Amino acid sequence: MSEIVLDNNSLTLVLNGSVISDLAIGDKLVITPVNPKTSRMNHHTHTTIQSRGDSDVHDITINYIKYSDSDEIINSWLNSPTPLVFAGSIKENYQKSGVARISSYELTTASFTTQPTNTHNDQDGNDVLSITLQARMIRLI
Repeated sequence: MSEIVLDNNSLTLVLNGSVISDLAIGDKLVITPVNPKTSRMNHHTHTTIQSRGDSDVHDITINYIKYSDSDEIINSWLNSPTPLVFAGSIKENYQKSGVARISSYELTTASFTTQPTNTHNDQDGNDVLSITLQARMIRLI
């Protein structure tokens, strides 16, 4: 069996050429499919299963540090008078059986679908903002 090792701080998010690197410790990105992979039509004598054209759409929750360079970039995008459309990638370094590899996702037609959720932390000053980006995404290994 292969041994999989994820490198610390190895996640990189790039949107329209800008690197979003000030991600929160712990859950940095949460990727959730929006739509099912297939659709089903059940008839009394048979079932029809079809691929969905929108099955590659995902919500990507980004948790990033408030007041950071990434916060300034994202805030400027959110304050744009017109909605912005993004292309980009998510890459993560890992090792499989001692061999370095990169897992990547290609993002297209992405846009922010929420305003930032603001978490205040009066203990260590690491305030976190959380925002959702929705994109068509293909996972490449």
